[in-house]
Amino acid sequence: MEELSPLRMKRKLNLIEVAEDYFIEHGLHTSTMEDIAAASGISRQTVYRYYSSKEDLAFAVENRVLERLFTRMGELFGAAYGMTLENSMRSPMSSSPSSSKSMSGNSSSPGSSMPISSTILIQPITKR
Repeated sequence: MEELSPLRMKRKLNLIEVAEDYFIEHGLHTSTMEDIAAASGISRQTVYRYYSSKEDLAFAVENRVLERLFTRMGELFGAAYGMTLENSMRSPMSSSPSSSKSMSGNSSSPGSSMPISSTILIQPITKR
């Protein structure tokens, strides 16, 4: 995959934002790439430079929404348990019992400071 210049990256992110708003307002199935292009103030051809189909663009929008959701969940989890996002993402096996308290008071494995069931694992979504 080619590296995008800062300007092209900004355009691509703007396109995702506009598409998200358009899909919410008008529905995914009734929206067209031409609609998204017009709402973005760019040509349909430019939209197709970034995304080969409406489905590819919708997938990018979905990834952005999920990224925001998981980030917010991590923030809430951290606020509830007094942990930073990075600490809440740490593997239970990588923490020592003395470094932090187990959230339930019971470790699920030796050397674990957090029960496995409370560990949130977030993997980037890749297109299949």
